[in-house]
Amino acid sequence: MRSLTFRRSRDDAAREAVIRDRILAAAGAAGVAPIVVNTGMFHAQRERQLPPPHEPVGVWLATHPEAWGGGPTALRTIAFLAARGALPSHFYGASATAFDVRSTADNDLARILAELAGDRAAFLLLHDPIFDGAPLEVWAAGAKELVQPGRMFDAMVQYPTATVLESLAPYRGR
Repeated sequence: MRSLTFRRSRDDAAREAVIRDRILAAAGAAGVAPIVVNTGMFHAQRERQLPPPHEPVGVWLATHPEAWGGGPTALRTIAFLAARGALPSHFYGASATAFDVRSTADNDLARILAELAGDRAAFLLLHDPIFDGAPLEVWAAGAKELVQPGRMFDAMVQYPTATVLESLAPYRGR
C-alpha cells in the first residue's frame, strides 16, 4: 500500500526504494542467504533489460550484496507472469484490459507455456545457455524489447490467471 502513492504519482525511484526497504528488512529478519526476489517482473530484474528506465530493486540488490548479507551469487530472481486475466492497461487511471497470451505469436514462449500448462502454473528454469545467447523479442509496456531472460531472471513462473491488484481497486471495471 505504501508504494501505491508513488505508483499513482509516477515516482518510480521512490517506489523502488519502498520495495527495496521491505526486502532488506525481510532479509535482515531472516538472516539467511540466498534470497529470492518475488516483487514483479520489472522490479525483480537482476540485469535491467525491460522498462521502466529507473534502477529496479533486483539490479540494486545484485550490485549491493553487502546490504542484505549475501554474496554476488546468492541472489535469485523470478519472473512471474499470468497466462490470462485482466490488468490495468495503465496504472494511473485507465480501465482494466483483458489479455490471453495464447492469442500471441506462434513462437512466443509464454504462449507455449500457457498452452502446455492449461489451468495449472508452469515453472521454467532459465539456466540453459539458450536463454543467455542471442536476445529474444518480447512486448513490454507497449513496446518491443530485446531481452536475455537467463541474465535477467533465474526462473519464470507463469500462473493461469491474473486480476487487478487490490491496491488498484479504484481502477477495476473502468
